[in-house]
Amino acid sequence: MPEPREHASAVIGATGAVGRELLQLLRSRCPNEPMPLAFASSRSAGTTITVGDEEIAVRPLEQDSISGLDLAYLCTPADTSREIVASMTGSETAIIDLSSAFRMEPGVPLVIPEINGDLLGHADQAALVANPNCSTIIAMMVVAPLHQRFGVRRLIMSTYQAVSGAGLEAMEELQEQTRQHAAGEPPLARVLPTTCLFNVFNHESDVDDTGYNQEERKIREESRKILDCADLQVSATCVRVPVMRAHCESINIELATDVTEEQIRDAFVDAPGVTIVDDHENGRYPEPVDASGRDDVLVGRIRLDSSRDDRRGVALFVAGDQLLKGAALNAFQVGRLLLDRRQRSSSRA
Repeated sequence: MPEPREHASAVIGATGAVGRELLQLLRSRCPNEPMPLAFASSRSAGTTITVGDEEIAVRPLEQDSISGLDLAYLCTPADTSREIVASMTGSETAIIDLSSAFRMEPGVPLVIPEINGDLLGHADQAALVANPNCSTIIAMMVVAPLHQRFGVRRLIMSTYQAVSGAGLEAMEELQEQTRQHAAGEPPLARVLPTTCLFNVFNHESDVDDTGYNQEERKIREESRKILDCADLQVSATCVRVPVMRAHCESINIELATDVTEEQIRDAFVDAPGVTIVDDHENGRYPEPVDASGRDDVLVGRIRLDSSRDDRRGVALFVAGDQLLKGAALNAFQVGRLLLDRRQRSSSRA
């Protein structure tokens, strides 16, 4: 049996909101494994991150910093991810990229383990795997079970996205605006394009000539790739809301066949990573305050679309933790699958 390694994985971009969440997951859910390395820009190098009751030193990312590791998680901007992946050509380190850099690249798996984790069985030994956009992941957790049973033809979505999706500084800004309001001061916007407190505004990504912003385009293209459905019709409207870390989404789905509400609920009961919260008697439905800190995506307001003459339209409301299943948890799950595959491959050798 090989000797235990001092470090087997690394988080690059460790000082951001997603990087910190990922370090917490790696440490809390794999306590007997080596401490992951933490890398960040030179601006953050030399600082420490508290993970549980331990302090992890943040290192500058240099050439060959992650060579020889089993797994590297890139919690970095797309341009940085491209540079790192290019520098790792020929390396045996598996890479999970959480940026948008490689999501639509042919041959790069775009993976949500509960939905298409089987794709990792066909990836090269030195794998590059893309983590989907947070809003896409949360939506697909409830759309995919319906697609598998009934076929999905069309999605119309409105998202209500927490500030965590804009990063740690945006989360701090919402907290600061709350303090400013309580102190009778005008809330100031430095990170986000406008005041977030008591406000709802268009997602801050660029709007193209068609009128759709980049977040909305990501949802459309990534949904088609994940479901392997190139002709899927998708229209999304994405806004920011003054919530810290859990996204909500209103999803209207057109199916390929008539269904009953009971069939829809049965599909969610059987779906891993999904919890039904749909209590009419007590008025309990998915809320960001309940989704925050939870692994599962919450789904409720389950009903047939009353605007249709057939029984092929379904309306849902979902909530999911953007930092967990929307980002770090999904990457962590992908990482476990990759490591398990590598261990099985080694045992057969």
